[in-house]
Amino acid sequence: MLQRCPVPPAVAELRLISLFDMRTQKPKTRNAWLITWEAVPSYRLEDLGRPRVVAILKPQISDSTLKKVLPILFTSESRLTFTEKIEVGFFAHQPLWLHKDFNGRLSCGTNPHLWARRVKDLYVQSHEDAWDHQTLHWTELARYDVDPGTRRIVEASPEYQCSENVRFEKLWDEPSRLPDAEV
Repeated sequence: MLQRCPVPPAVAELRLISLFDMRTQKPKTRNAWLITWEAVPSYRLEDLGRPRVVAILKPQISDSTLKKVLPILFTSESRLTFTEKIEVGFFAHQPLWLHKDFNGRLSCGTNPHLWARRVKDLYVQSHEDAWDHQTLHWTELARYDVDPGTRRIVEASPEYQCSENVRFEKLWDEPSRLPDAEV
């Protein structure tokens, strides 16, 4: 004879959560490596034809792994000719091409370039107006530098909040600016 197991009180109070409830709940934040396109002036980013955020990776990934991943992301995500891809993959010298700054942030490329850094409080906000409308929020960590006068480490900029708002379907469905490939 089968016996029924008693239902724990926590399970007995399970309820269905609506999409509205999920959107109104406080989002779970996390630490991560955030890799974005950066450029000066910023209008150069529009030529990329893709979101500014390239990748979000676990914070446990090592600097040495990122130094291997960034050039691959750069060549695959940017509009380079075959010759330029070969130059980057085979001949780009690390000190000029791949750089790690005083704060542990990594950059790869010229202008525009990829910028990888650790961030905190990262979460995604979904908008009710459309399924493809999302905003990524995060906190940039404080940046430190060496004061040339005292040679002490000082805060160069405090932590600050950032966000990136994207309509993915509009971005993905726009016609490509690349010519059709010949068959």
